Amino acid sequence: MHDVLGIQMLCQSPNKCPSYIRSCFDKHFKDMLEKVRNLTDEEFEEKRKAVLVDLSKNDKNMAEAFGRFCGETISFKFNWDKQ
Repeated sequence: MHDVLGIQMLCQSPNKCPSYIRSCFDKHFKDMLEKVRNLTDEEFEEKRKAVLVDLSKNDKNMAEAFGRFCGETISFKFNWDKQ
């Protein structure tokens, strides 16, 4: 399955139980979804342009390049000649 976006998060706590941590994640995702749904067209366009600027930037160091290569490999979107 290519072109499927996802997210994986790992969080551990010596003080809170897993259900509490999960409830915090759920609340965060619900709040973010509401925020995205309430974006105006102008706000969305501003954020879209900001992402395009970030994508056009060159890697600052080998760690950034490595991270990009790993991400491209995992997602099967090979763009190694980008820079």
